[in-house]
Amino acid sequence: MTENGRGDQLAAMLRDRMSPRWQVDLDTGTVRLRYRRPPHPAPAPPRRPRSSADLVGAMARYLGRQGVSRAPLLPIRWGRETDLTISAVQGSTPG
Repeated sequence: MTENGRGDQLAAMLRDRMSPRWQVDLDTGTVRLRYRRPPHPAPAPPRRPRSSADLVGAMARYLGRQGVSRAPLLPIRWGRETDLTISAVQGSTPG
């Protein structure tokens, strides 16, 4: 396959067109393409789930740094206040 350098040209073209993860070899008239597996990263250590209080606190700190002030909490008692709160949330959602 190396007659007149055609095999070398083919291998060079394949190397240019394929991603670096492919290895192109010419061996006795045969073109071989082998996929190089990327090395596996070390597994991340297990994370403990954040509590709701931690999550809300982290969000409040981040938003505070961005200049977003925290509004008072919505009422959670059942009755008229709950209906008003649900209506306000539904009214604020797009669509």
